[in-house]
Amino acid sequence: MGAQQELTTEQVLANALIARATAAAQPFQGEFRAPWLISESIYCETWVLRRGGGESRIVNGKWVGVERFSWALRLPDGSILTDKENSFVLRSMQQIGFLARAAEGGPNSVGPFILFLNWLCVFARWAFLQNIDLDLRRNAFSKITHSNLCDFVRDLAKGGVAIALKCPQRLLIKLFPIVLQRAPTSKELDDPMSLSEEDCKRVRDWLIATKQLKKTPRQSNKEKIKLKAIADMLSVDYLTLGRSPQFRGFLSQFENGPLASQTMIARGIGECRREYPTQRHKLSIDLANDPATEKSLQAYLDGLKTLVALKRHLPQVCPDPNEFHPVQLRAIGLGICRESSSTPWVPLSIALDYTTEAIRWVHVYGELVVDVFLDVFSKLSLKNLLSPVLETGAARTKVFKAQANARDELVASIALPDPLKDLNISGWASYMNYQGTQGFIKLRSSPSMLDAVMILVAAISILIATVKPMRESELRKLRRGCVRFVKGDGFWLNADQRKRIISDEVLLRERPIPKIAAKAILLMQRLTDGVKAILNVKDEYILDCIYAMPPISRYEASASPSTKYRLNQILDIFVDYVALPVDSLGRRWYIRIHELRKSFLITFFWTYRYANLEAAAWMAGHANIEELYAYLQANFPGEELPALEAEFASKVLRSNESQTGVSADQIERLHHAVCDHFHVNDVSWIEERSLHEWLKLRFSSGDFSIEPFTLRKGNGSECTQIAIKLKGVA
Repeated sequence: MGAQQELTTEQVLANALIARATAAAQPFQGEFRAPWLISESIYCETWVLRRGGGESRIVNGKWVGVERFSWALRLPDGSILTDKENSFVLRSMQQIGFLARAAEGGPNSVGPFILFLNWLCVFARWAFLQNIDLDLRRNAFSKITHSNLCDFVRDLAKGGVAIALKCPQRLLIKLFPIVLQRAPTSKELDDPMSLSEEDCKRVRDWLIATKQLKKTPRQSNKEKIKLKAIADMLSVDYLTLGRSPQFRGFLSQFENGPLASQTMIARGIGECRREYPTQRHKLSIDLANDPATEKSLQAYLDGLKTLVALKRHLPQVCPDPNEFHPVQLRAIGLGICRESSSTPWVPLSIALDYTTEAIRWVHVYGELVVDVFLDVFSKLSLKNLLSPVLETGAARTKVFKAQANARDELVASIALPDPLKDLNISGWASYMNYQGTQGFIKLRSSPSMLDAVMILVAAISILIATVKPMRESELRKLRRGCVRFVKGDGFWLNADQRKRIISDEVLLRERPIPKIAAKAILLMQRLTDGVKAILNVKDEYILDCIYAMPPISRYEASASPSTKYRLNQILDIFVDYVALPVDSLGRRWYIRIHELRKSFLITFFWTYRYANLEAAAWMAGHANIEELYAYLQANFPGEELPALEAEFASKVLRSNESQTGVSADQIERLHHAVCDHFHVNDVSWIEERSLHEWLKLRFSSGDFSIEPFTLRKGNGSECTQIAIKLKGVA
């Protein structure tokens, strides 16, 4: 036998690709283990998942900063997914979840992965409601047909998860025989959002008699149905109902009467405490009749695509890909869905009011508030007044009052600097401990020490996000030393780019910021560094996190990274402190970080027009200007964008210069189209206003369009070009 011939590099690569393709087409034979899964086995009740950026770590022998996903899902028949009778479908779903994360093109970071697992659980609950032929306990999803998928998309498109799970109809089937001594009619089941006034009243009376209504004194002081009791009745989890605007609208019939007669704004369940509804709240009747959005529909279709793609790995578990017709399913959904609403652009007057107040707090009060707070916090720690009360019953009340009085006395003993005296700071406890409107009145007239610190943190956050476009998660993940000063240049901010996460590894990008933003960040760093020093924090991750602090509204000697909910609550405190007037529906604009990001980009584009699209994309961390311009087109307020496009086109025609980024042949085609319409030989003969109005009309109709793009040169450099496309123009 001759010597074995050595393979070339190309042959080795080809063999590896063939082996990979072969494995991808066969049932999975490997181990269900991966670095992102901390749990010892995929077949456990709760998965412990690793987060990126060093957040998941071992402290004192335990994993912290992890994501947990529970498989103990309540099913429509009353059983739990982790019950023995459901073992096959549970194991199947766990295998699907694992392989979806491991698959090429699958959710490659923990956030999208959790969304996929949630989607999978929604699909399972929906399938359990369907006819017996599916028999999930025996077949998992292998018997799902195209007809089933059409029904699934149709049900979800009508109003999201709670509507797809028939929660309104199932509640009527449960309640009506008990309360009305009759079953719901077919008309009531077909349209559960239009119940009669008499039936609504009788159900409400029964809910009151059975103590299923509760008052919400810290919100609107109105009575709300206890969602937990309803969730138990329907065998669903609390969040499925609480996160469904449509189901909240349905329930409001029993709280406030028939939807047709309601004129009030519906408030959500488990929201941050606010004085008024937000600009995002709608009338109950609008909530109840809202279909799902196109964006959520696409998420459902993406989930189905991932599921059927795993058929080759799990042939006994997943649906047949031949039953999946995405074009037809999308058409069904789009026929029902509403267009996805974009993040609103903060009205300029409101944005200026909030920004002005934020600057005042940072520039005038910031350093002094931090000084006083750290002084008080240190003395409270020395006196052991930061620990939670452990006693129970009457003893707890007594100890709590004694601690509260001691804290207030300590704050009163501190001599406030003159600039802070105007704030009338009084006591330690947050306004959140007060019922109804009294707390908001105190917040504005005499904020506590905790209130003042929360207002300052909100002011810092608003100021940073106003001048440096960033996502809420990027703000919360700012690290010590993230601000750098370059002599002769200015301040630079090094921050995570959360949309550029690959396998839970987060990219860092450095961008310029104004001096006031740098001051705000360094002020926040000094505040939390001081708190962590007083608490003797040793955890390196928390020490490195600027937004790691105690739960400010409570009294705990601990510090942890801020959550999205906590940051939003602090922003709402700032908004209610500023107390701008409400709109005609009684709503106040409660600011969010992503709204400020959008407002920055729109304002930047409005100010500098097309010449600085590349700079705007760079500041916001968009991969290219095509991505940014699509973002602006989808979110630009009103009809202003066609006007800007017309202005740009007019400038191109008047200047006839290539510096605009438009090629000479495109300028010539545009010139020809304009002159042909106005029957002139040159655009200089056309009155400016007439030209602008005609161009605006053509851009509004879609006949003309502007499409920026990035041109990559042979030497690796890039330049921005702008295409003006004309339909029907030779």
